Order: sequence, then C-alpha cells, then structure tokens
Amino acid sequence: MRHARRGRAGRTSLWDRTARQPGGPPEGVAVTWNQRGPCDSPAADAGVRRRHDRQTLHALIISAGIPPDPALGDFGNDRRLRLFVDAIGRVCDRMSFLHFVPETFLTSGGADSFTSETVWRIPGTMHFAPYARRQETFANYYLKGIVAARHGKAFFTTTGVSQLDAVRAALTSGLDLVFAFELPAMLPLLAVRPAAPVLFDLNDLIHRVHRRAATSPPLRPGKVAHLLQVPAILADERRAIRLAVRTSVCADADARFLARLGAGSKIVVVPNAVTCPAQAPPVSPEPTLLFLGKYNYEPNVMAAERLVRRIWPLVRRARPDARLMLAGGDIERLPSAAAPPPGVEYLGFVPDLEQLYARTRVACCPLDVAGGTRLKLIEAAAYARPMVSTRIGAEGLAFRGETEILLRDDDAGFAAACVELLGDDVRCGQLGSAARRRMIQSYEASNVRDQISALVGEVVIAQAAQSALG
Repeated sequence: MRHARRGRAGRTSLWDRTARQPGGPPEGVAVTWNQRGPCDSPAADAGVRRRHDRQTLHALIISAGIPPDPALGDFGNDRRLRLFVDAIGRVCDRMSFLHFVPETFLTSGGADSFTSETVWRIPGTMHFAPYARRQETFANYYLKGIVAARHGKAFFTTTGVSQLDAVRAALTSGLDLVFAFELPAMLPLLAVRPAAPVLFDLNDLIHRVHRRAATSPPLRPGKVAHLLQVPAILADERRAIRLAVRTSVCADADARFLARLGAGSKIVVVPNAVTCPAQAPPVSPEPTLLFLGKYNYEPNVMAAERLVRRIWPLVRRARPDARLMLAGGDIERLPSAAAPPPGVEYLGFVPDLEQLYARTRVACCPLDVAGGTRLKLIEAAAYARPMVSTRIGAEGLAFRGETEILLRDDDAGFAAACVELLGDDVRCGQLGSAARRRMIQSYEASNVRDQISALVGEVVIAQAAQSALG
C-alpha cells in the first residue's frame, strides 16, 4: 500500500476510518495492514489468511473508449476515470485494465505505445478489445434498443460475443475488485457475473441524457424511437446498480433520484474534481469568451453550435471587438467550423490550459442536453474565470447563482450576461474568486481521491469479512 494506508500524526488513517463505517468487518474479524496491502490478524480465520497470504490485492478496471493519450493528457471523463484509477491503485497492488476501443485503434498500431505505466502511471497489465461491429439498419438503429439497452447504438459495441469473451478472460481467479467505468463497461458484467465485488461509476444517468436529447429541438420522427429506448436504458441502469456492491454518481440530485427507485443504500456521491492550480491568473483584459469540450460528445456539439449561431451574434452586436474561442478535440465535427463566423476562433486541442485560461475573460456553458456534472465549469472555477451557464449546464454543481456563477437559459439573457462581464472587471473578479473558493471546498481532486480510496477500502474489508464468515 502507498501513502494512503498510513495515518498522519493526530489524524485517523483512511483505512482506520473505513473499518469503523457501516459495512466494515463484523466483531471477531480484524483487518490490519502491512506495507503491501491488507493481511489477516490472528483473529481472522483460515479463509481470510489463505486469501491474503499472497500479500497483494488485484483490481480489474473496465472502460469503453481509447485511454488518454500520454502525450496529450486528460480531458473530459478521462479525468474522472484517472481519479478512480489513482485511488484504486493506492489500495490494490496489482492492476489490470480492459479497454474497449475502436478496431481501427488496434489495426493502426495506435495501441502499441499504450501501457499501464505510460497511460495510468501505475504498473499493471493493459488489454484491449475491439468494439463490436454491425450494419446500422433501421431496425438496429431505432428499434432494437427499445427491447434492451445492450442492443442500442450506444451500447452494442461492448456486448457482442467476442466482447463478452474478453471480459471472461479478464475475470481471472483471485480478483479482489472489479471497477466498471460507466454503463457501457458495466453492461457486459450483467451477462458475465464476476465473483469479485463490483464498483460501478454511473457518471451520467444515461437514460436522462437520452431523454433530453430525444425531446430537444429540432424534433424529428427518428427521435420518437430514441425516446422509446429510455425505459430499457433505465432498466439496465437499475440492473447494474443491483449487481454492484456500490454505485457512484457525481451529484446529490442523481443520488436522490436513484434513492426514490430503491437504490439509496448502494449509492455514494463522488463528485467530479480537478487539481486546483496554486495561483489563478488575473482577470483577462481581452474581450474573450471560451467554450471548451470534446466534440465527439453530441451535447457539446449542440452547445457549441448554439453559442456560435444564436448567442454569439447578439454578443458581437454589442461588442464588435469581442472574440469567441472554441477549444477541444475533434473540433472538425462542428458544422460551423467549415465557415467560421467573424470573431470565432476554432482552436482545437490546446495543450496548455493555463495559457488558455489566462486569455479567457468569460467561460461559457450553454448546454441544453447533459447528464452528470460539467468538468468544464469546475476547471474554469479553478482558474477563477467568471462563468455563464444554462441551468442544465450547471446542474448538480454547488456553485451559487449570481454570486459564483451566472445562470441564463435563453439566448438573449445568456448573451447579455456575457456582455456585462466583458465590460465589468470588478464583477468578473468577484465571480471568479467566489467560484474558485467553492471549487477548492467541493471539487479539489486530492480530497475526492481520498474519498474513493476509503470507498474501495470499505468494499475490500467487507469482502474479506464475508469470506471469513463463508
């Protein structure tokens, strides 16, 4: 075990705190720690001794999507995944990874430079399985997902025959923990039931994202079929929660919703988080707005296009000198990039975020469709940038309207808030400083990482106790 296993002077260690939480070992089963991991105490029975004589704990991490490129760094959900990987790596000495990826990533040799050490900075073994492929017929695209989520466009890629075989091969004997990152990684486990305890991160309530996308303008006939897929997605989310010993969500509102469905005792809130820079740049004198996102995510495409086509002309009319910066990977997916409007800069991937935020006067988040919580707002707050967002864009976050963030849902109101901040240094400084204080209090990565380590410890101890009693 690494530094998380040692308590500091005057402070109870994570593992000691975990052992006293509900779900810790029952009376008569003691768990102590050595340098490498949990081992039995004399009070534990032979079953626990046999289980931990090997002095290591083995975790399997399953995710869908290409891992973060070591040369580019982490963006979007990769940051949340890294939080979990780092925290689990504190507890488990042996780490295995199974990533479902596009077949072209494998055939092009892109995976050759990806190892657990280069990607995750943790010794371990990394395996890749190609996404399942099929012809996108009318039935496949619109109808099959109504019957079961695993047949839908967003999920079939991880639930084919060869994908299930890859999961079976990864579920080796001796696993102490399986962690599934998001629903596409969890669905194969519903068919291949692991013996080890499962942690499931339901970062987004996918059925809610799907419903919002299906009911958002412009309304088209095909969206009716997508709307009819929502019950199947919700049903599989509930099945996944039942299989997992703990399911993490990123917002209190998500936890309350799942509690109403009867899953409250299994749900824990693990907020999104970033590492806060030691110092934030001063208010930028440049009249710049920023939207940052990965444009392989359709809600980001919709938000960027709304900003460019509907909100930006209103801003530009009031401030002809203003500039709009669109940053993030896959920017060529934006339809407006083919003919950039005046004053709009399509920056694409920007490796130096500190420099980008130093140039940014106002951070924008005009999302109409989303789930989970927006890392882009947490990150902007870390750099003390004043923020303007829709209510859906800021949903689930603790930022307070008017004092830490400006919330505007209509195009005219959104544009007016941006124009106000472009002309008011004092207001920008007040909003940015207050948002940064809130971010440090609620979304600092080191604190969230500690929380996840404690959660993993709870699960491992409970599993050891169950083995001792069984």
